[in-house]
Amino acid sequence: MKKLLFFSLSLFSSASLFAEEASAPWKVKGMFPILICGGLFAFMYLFLLRPEQKRRKKMEALQSNLSKGDQVTAAGMVGTVSQLKEKTVVIKMVEGAKIEVLKGTISEVRPSSSFESKQTEITES
Repeated sequence: MKKLLFFSLSLFSSASLFAEEASAPWKVKGMFPILICGGLFAFMYLFLLRPEQKRRKKMEALQSNLSKGDQVTAAGMVGTVSQLKEKTVVIKMVEGAKIEVLKGTISEVRPSSSFESKQTEITES
């Protein structure tokens, strides 16, 4: 009985010694983890967040500077602005057909002066 107890005690003690050596955590010294986190943040900002902010500002500027007569594309529909409201725009699609859309759905704006000049160039040729 004493031999069995001594043998099992020696196995458990040696197993715990090996386990401690094997489970020793990998230690990183210095500024390396901080540099990795900073690099990831810089990557996210430069390649994901900043371009989206620029695009959003550009679209907000286009939508806020709408004027009557501008040709716009809203949700895939092309028309001419006939009336401006606070949050919506009334677009004239074809003769007599008008639709009211939110300003946020407008994806492209062509000012009325450039649209008219292009129309005259097309009819002249």
